[in-house]
Amino acid sequence: MLDALTIRKEGYPGRLLYERFFYRYRHLPEGKQLDANACADNKSRGEALVMSMCQQRGWADSLVMFGKTKVLLRDEIQQLLDQELLQVIHRSARTIQ
Repeated sequence: MLDALTIRKEGYPGRLLYERFFYRYRHLPEGKQLDANACADNKSRGEALVMSMCQQRGWADSLVMFGKTKVLLRDEIQQLLDQELLQVIHRSARTIQ
């Protein structure tokens, strides 16, 4: 519990398991380039997706950290990713209609 509070205090309130991160954000353009079976484990898949996103967007490495089991995101980064995901979902919904 103390670790979670320390991480949050350092400015990384967004904490997602690697598997959850990959399956949540794989629909963003960088995720479509990655094959879910190309990496051996969830951590590798999550890290590959994060690194791809950082390179594409020009984000500093300090905005994202990798823990043992989770991806740690600064609040502004998580908000940006959620906004992009929402746009992708809306675009897909319009296409279906």
